[in-house]
Amino acid sequence: MAAQWIAGLGNLAFAVALARVLPSSEYSHMTAFLGVYVLLSVPGAALSAAGALNPSQLEALSTRIVTIATVIGVVVAASAVPIAAALDVETGLVVALGFAAPAAALLGARRGVAYGRRHHRQIAASLVAEPLVRLAAGVALAAKFGAAGGAAATAAAGYVAAITVTTRRRSDQPAPSAVEFRPRTASLARAMLPAAAPFALVAVLQTADLLVADRVLGREAAADFGVLSTIGGAAVFATATVPLVLLPALGRVASGRPADGGAARTATTITIAVGAAVAVVGALVARPFVELTFGERYADVAPLVGPYLVAMALIAATRVRLARLVADDRARFAVIAVAVAVSVQVGLIAMFARSPGAVVAVTLLVTSGLAAVLELSPRSRTSLAANGFAGAPTPMATRVLAWARHERGRLTGLAGLCTIAAAVRLATSRGLWVDEAISVEQAQMPFGDMLADMRFTDVHPPAHHVLLWITVRLFGTSELAVRLPSLLAGVALVPALYWVGRLVYDRRTGWVAAAMATVAPFCVWYSQEARMYSQFMLVAALAIGAQVQAVRRGLRRDWIVYGICTAALLWTQYFALLPIAVHQLAFAAIFWLRRRDRTERARLLRGWLVSTIVFVVAVAPMLPLLQDQLAAYTNRGGAGLVPGQAGAGNSSFGGAVSIYALGANLIWALLGYHADGVMVQLAALWPLLIVVTLVLLGRGRSRVSLLLAGLIVVPIAALFAIGSMKRDLFELRYFSGAVPALLLLSARFVTAATRRRVAASIAATALLTAMSVGLVDQQLNGANPRLYDFEGAFRRIEEVAGPDDVVLYEPSYLGDVVDYYAPGVDSRPVGSEVPNGVTVWVVSTDRIVNTEASAAALGGVLADLEQRRTLVDRFSVPNVRVWQMSPAGPSVKTLDKAFGR
Repeated sequence: MAAQWIAGLGNLAFAVALARVLPSSEYSHMTAFLGVYVLLSVPGAALSAAGALNPSQLEALSTRIVTIATVIGVVVAASAVPIAAALDVETGLVVALGFAAPAAALLGARRGVAYGRRHHRQIAASLVAEPLVRLAAGVALAAKFGAAGGAAATAAAGYVAAITVTTRRRSDQPAPSAVEFRPRTASLARAMLPAAAPFALVAVLQTADLLVADRVLGREAAADFGVLSTIGGAAVFATATVPLVLLPALGRVASGRPADGGAARTATTITIAVGAAVAVVGALVARPFVELTFGERYADVAPLVGPYLVAMALIAATRVRLARLVADDRARFAVIAVAVAVSVQVGLIAMFARSPGAVVAVTLLVTSGLAAVLELSPRSRTSLAANGFAGAPTPMATRVLAWARHERGRLTGLAGLCTIAAAVRLATSRGLWVDEAISVEQAQMPFGDMLADMRFTDVHPPAHHVLLWITVRLFGTSELAVRLPSLLAGVALVPALYWVGRLVYDRRTGWVAAAMATVAPFCVWYSQEARMYSQFMLVAALAIGAQVQAVRRGLRRDWIVYGICTAALLWTQYFALLPIAVHQLAFAAIFWLRRRDRTERARLLRGWLVSTIVFVVAVAPMLPLLQDQLAAYTNRGGAGLVPGQAGAGNSSFGGAVSIYALGANLIWALLGYHADGVMVQLAALWPLLIVVTLVLLGRGRSRVSLLLAGLIVVPIAALFAIGSMKRDLFELRYFSGAVPALLLLSARFVTAATRRRVAASIAATALLTAMSVGLVDQQLNGANPRLYDFEGAFRRIEEVAGPDDVVLYEPSYLGDVVDYYAPGVDSRPVGSEVPNGVTVWVVSTDRIVNTEASAAALGGVLADLEQRRTLVDRFSVPNVRVWQMSPAGPSVKTLDKAFGR
């Protein structure tokens, strides 16, 4: 273990030195070379794993392995020029890779034999020799010849390490307990492949993010991620030998020999402890460490060090679990799991990663999922627990793992639905809307400044802002990064609704509700928005389940969980007071129904008091902020500084508070946002809604259904009344907490309308198909009134705008959107002074143009500009209009044409 630490520190020191002596462009090439070198070592790592179980067989095959590797190396070196051109790297790096191939194969084979025969001194000597040679020769060669020199030293170090591990010492005779694992099959390939393949794939998993990031990111961003990969690689290298040392001991169990009872427990404990310690320390000292070792130019990656080290710690723990699976005859399952993880990682990075933070997010997500899948894998035919290898987990961990294995089928189904939900939410994207841009701008402030700004300019609780503040510092401000909290909450809503549906009704209702949440257009829409509504729906669903659980079981922890959920509701959205009031009315009704049972009444009262205390304690820190926000809102006369809603003003549906607006909001909740033509057709189906309601009334009603109905009706009715005085407040997103209840009631209607399973399946399929069609139209129809394509508008402006051009925007709250998509452009609100002799771009929204008073004011500004400039172009993207005014040139459109009149 000490040699492994020395080797890890030596490799880190080598990378740090290269970062100091190489420019960013060459350093990104060098980190890419090291990533490919690690991939080149994948077969060697696989051989080491196989040799740990079958040292004699691997030793007999060593000459053939090295010969094959030599041939491959010669071919790579001979093809260096075309390979370098295809990979966009220096030719010398490819030559160095060819030169390193035989050494990587020999080193992997000899280390495997040494692990299997427990020649630990030889292994330690080779681990220390390799980084020492790199440091001694690599830095000097890199300073003289650039990245090619460092690559040559890396290859040479492999040969030195191979020679070192081959040297025998008298004290390194095979240990008496090192009994080899003799598989039943006589085929050498079949004997070695199961042990080799999982470790080879996990080595690919460790390196794939660097290689793909080097292709999809720019040179500077790739160099930034190269720093992260270097630090992470050193961390995971610190425990790389643990599973290889463990394999011989586990192999004896698989061969039916007495077990070394503490081997698995010790290996797991060491790996987790080291990984956790490295991640915590790394996160705490990230910025000074990066600035001191790699230089200030890489300081921006410091916030990503902690999350990336967690991902690497998970890879280290995965290796230990793989060793147990291999020895336990579960190698095929391990190969499939790791191969799927690699595929998902590469695909997500290639499609969505546009910054180092996004690459880290994908890697952390994939490694977490893989670690969970491997840990929850089925027990082997030969139980390690019976042989003393299962370790001694805590009673809680034992119960959790036992439950997970018992529920393996349902967990697999939920994992599949969550995967579909994530894919649906990532399949399409749209530009940031005004509210999102304001949230992102606030999240980039210092924490205290953000809270101060919220006190006087915002009307929302701080929970989402705090999450976004943390997210921005971990993953940056890309669209995917700032929407990550909403995306995760939207995916988590799927298992949450399954749990609630199963708890309050039955398992079938839970599955239907979960499937609906997977494709529900409204849920998908707000999973793609950097606001709090996705979290609001998730917590609202959890609060329903927590209340029912608390009333039925009455355990203190259930009441505490319910109190936390209701507090989280209010921390997420102030309108959560409405569903919380419904919850309290439900408690009062239950108390009344149990008034004759003194014991039950006392139990309910005690639990309610516990949840109330938890709620009050949790909400109390937010009250000063709420008081300041209310005072600021009152002082400005209730006039918001930001738009009340996105898109409703552009639609003939929901524009005024009426029964039609109520119907429009219900359609949006189930079938999503659509253009007016589609809404007309959907609104014509209102008689069907009446029929469904009558059917439900005819089948009777349960108390839970009444609770869900109350959670839908009360918030809608209250905001309908408030909206009659302030129109912008009657908006579905403000009572989006009612959507989970609506989905649960809809799922219950499907499962309770008939007792025949086939009929229920047909009804569920029809409902899901309708929601899926609505989802497709919502996401792809450019006439969707909720779609504002500021991103497309500013992309077109930047394609032709000159460095002195000025952008004027109306309304004034578009400033944050302009700063996000055109940070380098001189932008000002309409009405500001504009220098003479420059081209002016005027950006506005359809809502401004289509409103008589605001359109007249904007028309006056355009008329004034046209007196000194010529309107040379105008264009429209969804809900956004742009005019280009140049100081000279022929007029191609009149002002009337500019407005489309």
